[in-house]
Amino acid sequence: MLFYLFVLYFVNHLAGTQKCTSFSTYIAQQTEKNTTNINTEDFKVLDLINVKNFSELDAKCIQNKDLLPNVINFVPYESFILDQSHMIDFPQILNKNSFSFLRIERINAFDLNNTLLKSFDLFNSINLEFYNSKLKILRNGYDICQIIETNNLFKNMASILFSYSVKYIAQTCPYIFSFLNINVLQFQGLSDTFLKKNILGFTQNSNFSNVFSVESSTLYVFKYRISNKLIDCNIFNNTYLNINGLIDFIEADAFKKIRLKSLEIETDRFLSLFLDGGKWLISFKENDKIFIRFDGNYFFPNKDICFFKYIPQNIFISVPNRILSQECTCSMLVFFSSYLNIIPKKISFLWNTYNKLKLIGCTNQSFYNSCNLKEKLDNCEGFVNFYKTQNNEILYISLIVDFIGLILNQIVSSLGITFNILNLFILFAENKTKNLTTDSSVLMKRLMIANSFINLAFFLINFFHIINRCVQINGIFCSKIYQTLLAQYYNIYMIEFIGSIMKIWSSITLLCISITRLNLLSSNFAFKIRYFNLEFFISIFILSIIVNLDKIFIIVVNNDKYFSESEFSKEFPMKNTFLLNFQSPRNGYKVIYQNKQSIVFYAMNIINFLINDVIFYILFTIIDISLIKTLNRQIKQKRVLKRKISDFESLQIKVRFIIFLNGSVLFTLRTIHCCINTWLFFARLKSNFDGKNVCFLYPKMCTNYQEFSEFFFLLSNIFNIFLFYNLDNNFKSMTRERINIFFRSKKINKG
Repeated sequence: MLFYLFVLYFVNHLAGTQKCTSFSTYIAQQTEKNTTNINTEDFKVLDLINVKNFSELDAKCIQNKDLLPNVINFVPYESFILDQSHMIDFPQILNKNSFSFLRIERINAFDLNNTLLKSFDLFNSINLEFYNSKLKILRNGYDICQIIETNNLFKNMASILFSYSVKYIAQTCPYIFSFLNINVLQFQGLSDTFLKKNILGFTQNSNFSNVFSVESSTLYVFKYRISNKLIDCNIFNNTYLNINGLIDFIEADAFKKIRLKSLEIETDRFLSLFLDGGKWLISFKENDKIFIRFDGNYFFPNKDICFFKYIPQNIFISVPNRILSQECTCSMLVFFSSYLNIIPKKISFLWNTYNKLKLIGCTNQSFYNSCNLKEKLDNCEGFVNFYKTQNNEILYISLIVDFIGLILNQIVSSLGITFNILNLFILFAENKTKNLTTDSSVLMKRLMIANSFINLAFFLINFFHIINRCVQINGIFCSKIYQTLLAQYYNIYMIEFIGSIMKIWSSITLLCISITRLNLLSSNFAFKIRYFNLEFFISIFILSIIVNLDKIFIIVVNNDKYFSESEFSKEFPMKNTFLLNFQSPRNGYKVIYQNKQSIVFYAMNIINFLINDVIFYILFTIIDISLIKTLNRQIKQKRVLKRKISDFESLQIKVRFIIFLNGSVLFTLRTIHCCINTWLFFARLKSNFDGKNVCFLYPKMCTNYQEFSEFFFLLSNIFNIFLFYNLDNNFKSMTRERINIFFRSKKINKG
């Protein structure tokens, strides 16, 4: 009997131990911190990754309540529906007395019968965040949008965030937020473009605003149309609403059925808010607070007066005071008409704007009369439509460039792998014939083989670079492992470090081939090929490693996949960490190297740029011009060549082809590659004190352009097979021979 009880106890204990496996590492780490007196005021983060069995997550596993985490990152093994059958007692696992975060991934749908959102009423501050999920709402497993009856008691929730990786639908049931006192409700990643269609809309229900309680809401949009389908009259009623991002258009009835405590719009395209003349502002009342924030300077030129035609004369709009530093314009009189008709009280926040308008002469009656506002506004018909087609955002262009470059990169890499394998196959076959008569011929064959090997490896590395590519999260293409450590390390060490080294080797070997070819053609050429010895190539090898060491240090792995900034301000890994001002931190970036250390990396960055994008470009141009001049000179010296007319004409055609190929195609590709990298080089080194460093503001944008410039380098390298074919008679004859053998074997097989 005792033996039986002992076995039963042992089995239960073992089951309990296995049940708490997900917590064992966390408990051990936190216990060690407590025993070694390590500062425990930081967030305690519990990572529950690849959880297969939800029942394993038992709050009893953490018996010491002092060890309760502030942050839980929950990533199940596979996607699931958050319903009653997937209940996890997160409130018992989290520390309710601190500022706490619960991050959940891989939710396929939210069922209204799940009470997770209403389980944190006793928490001081709980922030619930969702990633890599779908905001699809069900009711008891069915696609039905009906409110679930409750005791009508509202539960507290500090913040709910739907991140950039959440997929939205156009008909979202709003009752997921019913009976919740939400301080902050955020929706990120709204977009309506070819590259990313992520449209959020809410089902139009009768007036149920009494079941919603949202203090403030933020919508992060990119090239998005604001309509009443998004601005739900129930959820957003009586809230502080913030719309942040690039807005394409605001529909006239977007705010018609809603009353807001305030509206704040932060955008890079000020005029896009008024494409219809500002009709959407008619829905607001006199005391409503409207704030418009934007970067850059805009001073209301008179030519833009039609953009503000329908702005009501009793609506006060607050804008940055810096734009009221120039002389008053007629457009200002229309935009700020309310300030001139109804003088705000001195104690109000609008008084400062009124004072600015007064200082720049907007209250001057004679200036007002000179504008002839009625006549100008009457002539506005058909004007607005002209401006709807303006779409020159450098950021969006970078995304299009990235998508096109991604496709072309795979095509060119595949061709590069095929062509370089063919090069090696022919060159090794040619070596067996032993038809090489001079040292220059032997050297050129070796250089061609080395160049083909290097390019083959380079194209193979770039072929798998697709694992690092992400046009936009939840967009037209984004690698599933884009944010993983494996993909980031591949980017740093294989693409950036080894890839950059191979770029130098590829350029060096191709340059040596050109010099050797020139040496064969011209006895007057000053450069002697004896300099191409072992010591020379070892020196190049060491130099190529040294000038690329900076990439290992300044390209940083990004472990922050849970971010709330703009999706263009984060990249994986972080490449654009280099600023001229070494001590200026980037948002979320740590300054690792300062003073003398940063100067070393600054110098290495300059040397790398000069070698890859300036010196090689100049040398290739000089050699190409010299080669063309030498060949043209030999054509003219018909007596020296001692060839027949037909041979001479054939040589002339060949030279013209080489001139066109080298001088036009390759020169153009190298020029584009050099120009893009030159612009990026200076853009990255620019100080950000004036807020104009685009690589600081949008790191991913600069990376997109850099990736596109590398495509032109790849494209120039696939032409090597055509250069070898036209510059080397043995290579040409062997190629033709192999092609003939291939087609003869095909005929035999068919026969």
